[in-house]
Amino acid sequence: MEQHVATAKDNRLTYYVLRRKGMRNMRLRVNDKGQAVVSCSSRVPLERINAFVIKNADWLISELSKIKSEGVLEERKYLTCEKYLFAGKEYMLVVIEGEREYVGTVGDNLALVVKDKNDFERKRKLVDNWYKNKAKELFAERFEYCVNNYREIFPDNYKLSIRQMKARWGTCIINKKTVVLNFKLVYADVRYLDYVIMHELCHFYHKNHDASFYGMLARFIPDYKALRKGLTSYYIRYSHL
Repeated sequence: MEQHVATAKDNRLTYYVLRRKGMRNMRLRVNDKGQAVVSCSSRVPLERINAFVIKNADWLISELSKIKSEGVLEERKYLTCEKYLFAGKEYMLVVIEGEREYVGTVGDNLALVVKDKNDFERKRKLVDNWYKNKAKELFAERFEYCVNNYREIFPDNYKLSIRQMKARWGTCIINKKTVVLNFKLVYADVRYLDYVIMHELCHFYHKNHDASFYGMLARFIPDYKALRKGLTSYYIRYSHL
């Protein structure tokens, strides 16, 4: 990625440019390393990118400040008292030795029963499988809810797919009538999950992010702008997990 510096309000803002072929709009985000990244088409001149960063300087400074004050969560060690997020709620991990292995929420705790408390790989596998199963269950439930709630507008038999994605919360395959969701949405509150689902469903009517697209999205998710910004904090804290 290209590295550049913009100056805004007496702040030197270091940012990186990730050029993607065919990308129509510019997108500014803060990645899991605390770096500001602008994704854009290979044809966008640097002057325009720099102006875009300066225009969004207030937001960027605020997000970078949050990282500095809160920090990014450390890699999981699967030890008692670690914090784990599911559907917007934090749970404290409690590791217990037992013959019948199990992972599940109990009140505010995430119970992990494993035969050997010192077996890191086994603990990792058990927790990962729990997250995968919960994602399938939760995503399917919210997807069905969103489609059925507006069945007169989305009458087709849409499909759902879940993937690990680095730079997108969701995408859609129009010719296959498939919505693809980023697995990491399993950490976010269902409000954000519904927002991403409706965002992708709107693309079956409007391919580009133009006024017509956002007008349609606003009918279903009036506060979509706030939700879009809120997702950034989830990305910063949990994208590395």
